[in-house]
Amino acid sequence: MSKGHFPSVFVSSTCYDLSQIRENLKSFLDDNSMDPILSEYNTFPVNPNLKNIPNCLQNIKDKADIFVLIIGSRYGNETDGGKTITNLEYLHAQSYNIPIFVFINKEIQTHYKAWERNPANNFEGIVENKKLFEFIKEVYANQCWIYQFTSAKDIIDTLKKQFAYLFSECLDIKKRYRDSHIPEYLTNVNSTLLQLYIERPDYWEYDFFIEATCLELDKCTDLENDYELGLATEAFIDLSVPSELFDWIDLKFEELIGIVEAIISTLVNNSMYEGKPKDEKHSLYIAQRLALHYRKLLSWMIQLRSVKVQKKFNKILETISMLAIPAIKDIKNYKNKMKEEGSKAISDARMGKDSSLSVVLNFSVPDTTAFEKELEVLRSSI
Repeated sequence: MSKGHFPSVFVSSTCYDLSQIRENLKSFLDDNSMDPILSEYNTFPVNPNLKNIPNCLQNIKDKADIFVLIIGSRYGNETDGGKTITNLEYLHAQSYNIPIFVFINKEIQTHYKAWERNPANNFEGIVENKKLFEFIKEVYANQCWIYQFTSAKDIIDTLKKQFAYLFSECLDIKKRYRDSHIPEYLTNVNSTLLQLYIERPDYWEYDFFIEATCLELDKCTDLENDYELGLATEAFIDLSVPSELFDWIDLKFEELIGIVEAIISTLVNNSMYEGKPKDEKHSLYIAQRLALHYRKLLSWMIQLRSVKVQKKFNKILETISMLAIPAIKDIKNYKNKMKEEGSKAISDARMGKDSSLSVVLNFSVPDTTAFEKELEVLRSSI
């Protein structure tokens, strides 16, 4: 976003049961020179080329500086992937590492505790769908700080204080930034990376490389969610003509090979020098390149869902998609291992304990037999 804009606040909740609270929040944000993003108002940015859900998720990515989640008694309408729009908005906000404030209706919070003790109980007349409690459990599992409310005033009073704390923190970061002569390539990095660069604790170079890699890969969570939930977010392509489908499949296969080779080359040839990250600029570059290629891989998978073909050729779309699944799993495992084992190894080293870390991205080789069989079927029909 451009410099000097008013902070944008995305308010996520079901609309029907919380309409008055949403209206009160909009007035509060307007009165305090903030930019409220609420989907029921004509100020909500809409891309005519996108459907409802992609529009909401795009606004979180492009517009939201702060995310406010409000949970009342309704779960909301489910998408094909079993998640509601509110669920997906929350997951996307998490993936972009923006400040998240969660508010749960006090009465619902009480019933949630009862549901935790006995999920089989009957909660009809309290919530419309017990999946609401599962969503609350997911929010708690992510260790978000959760506030209870009975009215809009409770939410507004809390946000007033929390926004003031955010403002104070930003002023402190700005002062430290000004006094530390930060190089230009670090001007837009996450505060955790900036703190490592400024304070430089023992083994900070390793910490920086691990944090940068995990943070950049975490930015791909929006596409991971689209992929895992089976969403088709690309414009549909009509490939009902076999010859056109064959050419397209051939091109996608070559693209997949190129993406995987680029990922391997990025890590094998560039990440370390004699077992140590080269420098913070290089570590950041490698992390960003890895995430770039991972996004391409996820987008490659999602695009396969946007293709219309003759029914008898659905199998070739299934088999070519299977070729990319192992690589996606391998990258996710690599990130998780970096987070878990990397943090422990650095912590042990700082405490003087013997410590070693070996995290390697090994790609599983997919079986192409089924794909080659379906490709031959397609070729024979041309």
